[in-house]
Amino acid sequence: MRFAASAVVFEGVTEGKVLALSEHPEPDNAADAGQFVILSFSEEDEQDRSLGLTGLHIEGSGIRSGYGLVEALKYDGRSVLIVGRNGLQDIEVVIAPDVADAEAMRVAITTCNKANASRPEQAR
Repeated sequence: MRFAASAVVFEGVTEGKVLALSEHPEPDNAADAGQFVILSFSEEDEQDRSLGLTGLHIEGSGIRSGYGLVEALKYDGRSVLIVGRNGLQDIEVVIAPDVADAEAMRVAITTCNKANASRPEQAR
């Protein structure tokens, strides 16, 4: 999948973080959302680890949702490549300079990759 994001959000929510990339900002309803990907993670506890709920969680339009589906995120200054695993195809999201600051994107990608590193070795 490949799309151009006109909206990017990276923010903290209760005990976690969310990176949202969307084709259309603030749609009136889900049918107007177009292509989107949401990556999230939170503080993990022993129960999360025992259930395999570690690392990044991904959801979006037309893709499988869940944990353990993202190998890594890459950012080249103009697009985010979500490297899939366990059957998830790679996703490229092109981000125009006026949509998100390059340094802010680097911070978001680095933060998400660090959280994703918490996956147990056997799940990688």
